[in-house]
Amino acid sequence: MQIIKAKVMGYCTGVKLAINKAEAALREGPVYSLGALIHNKAEMERLKLLGLKVINANEVPPAGATAMVRAHGLHPQKRQELLAAGVTLIDATCPFVLNNQHTLQSYNTNGYFAIIIGQKEHAEITALVGFSHNYVVISTVTEAEQLVTLAPKIVVMAQTTFDKTNYEHIKEVLANRYTLEAPPSICPAPLSRLKALEELSPLAEALVIIGDKDSANSLTLCNKALSLNKNSFLVEKESDFDKIFLKNYHTIGLAASASSPSWLINNLELFLQED
Repeated sequence: MQIIKAKVMGYCTGVKLAINKAEAALREGPVYSLGALIHNKAEMERLKLLGLKVINANEVPPAGATAMVRAHGLHPQKRQELLAAGVTLIDATCPFVLNNQHTLQSYNTNGYFAIIIGQKEHAEITALVGFSHNYVVISTVTEAEQLVTLAPKIVVMAQTTFDKTNYEHIKEVLANRYTLEAPPSICPAPLSRLKALEELSPLAEALVIIGDKDSANSLTLCNKALSLNKNSFLVEKESDFDKIFLKNYHTIGLAASASSPSWLINNLELFLQED
């Protein structure tokens, strides 16, 4: 079996930053995480062993505790609540997410109605909506077609990991109905991994995508793989290989999401080679 790796795979800059900040903080003592720091179970388990205490995003750690703001960001009201409770915050918000928050806040100050394209319950979106007083969250073309607003000024923004093709379709529907502004809001990191996957696909009989099933960018990468090759599989851990039959293929393409750590990628690649 030959394994061919995608040219771009694994951690993006924002995730690296969050992990580096967490490791540095944990060297000083216990740290709370307001929900999963990143969407990767294996990496979160590693950080828990170092002392990271993951709590529900709606909880408040004890006064005097240190807590990480995860890569997806934090609703401004929640930030104020935590600071008022005497919690020290280490902000690990992805720089691209942070930029979107600032952009939306600026449009909000100037009286814009925000149409936010993304998954309503995703941590990034639940944080982002805190930067606008007048908004709606949608995720489908149908919702865009059914949307009714009389707002004179409209801005469209997206979840950073939202599928770009779907985003463009939704934006096109909105642009045909309303005059709007649409500043860049989709992160280029997942896009570069999608491009690398497209280049990898013709070289392999099957595609293995390393990523977490709870990760939006992992699911986008896997869906893209399936559109390129029906013999595509999303893998989180070694035991996932028990459910798929890769020995029938001579060439395996290996790709990984922007929230997959290098140590996990290396371990799963070695497991594939030895299997």
